[in-house]
Amino acid sequence: MRKYPVCFIIGIMVLMSLGCGVSEEKDTKINPLVKYQGNTLLIRNSDSVTYDYIKVEIDGVSKKELPLSIPPGEEAKYELSSFLKPDGERFNILRHGLVDISISCEVSKQEGGRWQKVGKAFYYGKFK
Repeated sequence: MRKYPVCFIIGIMVLMSLGCGVSEEKDTKINPLVKYQGNTLLIRNSDSVTYDYIKVEIDGVSKKELPLSIPPGEEAKYELSSFLKPDGERFNILRHGLVDISISCEVSKQEGGRWQKVGKAFYYGKFK
């Protein structure tokens, strides 16, 4: 077993806590257009960044991870019945009205022909 000096170990811990000079991701506010009709939820990306690794939660209980990214200006439609509660029960729009929605995702944009990760983003909204 190798022994390291205490100052070496403390130095490594300090560098790790500082992120070793790697820039931290910043939180980004997104403003999607979110609406529903019948059993269909529509999310339209009205921002200049792409939504990646999207997690949607409706009424604080029913959740879904969306399988595809949503580029700027594009929209995605999903059946509300595909959202699941923790116990596996599907969301039923006839039994439960929609109250609110939260969306968390990572965002990226294309700069100079390369994709750049911008950071993490969050949206919260209420239905009328």
